[in-house]
Amino acid sequence: MDSGTREQRIQANNERFRGANEAIHEQADRLGADMEQLPFLCECPAEDCVEILTLTREEYADIRKDDERYFTAVGHEDREKPVGEVVERNEGYVVVVKRR
Repeated sequence: MDSGTREQRIQANNERFRGANEAIHEQADRLGADMEQLPFLCECPAEDCVEILTLTREEYADIRKDDERYFTAVGHEDREKPVGEVVERNEGYVVVVKRR
């Protein structure tokens, strides 16, 4: 697979997982979910990834302040190359900047 195709697949997955996570966040807000942490899908580019990560609303909002920031499960960092770069490590998840 050439790098152009890989980068296109990573970007498509970025948008799909971000859209799903935005829907989870909006639904939790709409329902007034009283939860310390909310479940979100790992935003790594692996098509078969089914990791669920838990973030607080504040953690999620902080990541979403920048459209190039995504979060992935710990250990999924290598899947981000060549598009993503780890910029923050937390317990349970890694923040990655993915250039478009």
